Amino acid sequence: MAPPPLELEIDQPLPPICSRHGRSEVSRRPVRVYFFDSHSRRRSPSVMPEFSVATVLQPELRQRKVSTVIVGEWPVCDRCVRAGRLGRRIARFLYAAMAANLAAFVIVAATKFEPLIVPVSAAVLPGSIPLGLLAAVWITKKGVEPVIFRPIYDVRFAFAQAHPRFRAAIDKDPRYKPPLD
Repeated sequence: MAPPPLELEIDQPLPPICSRHGRSEVSRRPVRVYFFDSHSRRRSPSVMPEFSVATVLQPELRQRKVSTVIVGEWPVCDRCVRAGRLGRRIARFLYAAMAANLAAFVIVAATKFEPLIVPVSAAVLPGSIPLGLLAAVWITKKGVEPVIFRPIYDVRFAFAQAHPRFRAAIDKDPRYKPPLD
């Protein structure tokens, strides 16, 4: 029986600077990052939930086991908020386009209008539905991701990609110094 995943919570408040852009924060966004174990890599990060559309589309992701979860609130700037809003709008447009294509396919198939059955079915099945779904999931994930973590190689530390201003604010504050042992 596998042990439950290690859940780590960000205990100290992070500096009020966006780690992606180095700008002042306008809000904080809840973050839940899953680190998966696979055969080739240990503790690889992913913002996607353990069971999501990506795990359905990629069966090899189901084989991975969640080993660590990081939970907390992360500072985001106005640029991150705008990018997330734009990503959600684009994803909604893609979902609407896929629904319209599917409706057109059903109508053409129901009316048995022969000249349009092949082109519409080619546009829907190998085209807009799978590719649009992948693009919408990717765009939505990018809008949700306020921080990018690296794989955990040492269980005492979790490393995140950060703007130099964010790193400087962390270095100035003595609360963020790692324990010496």
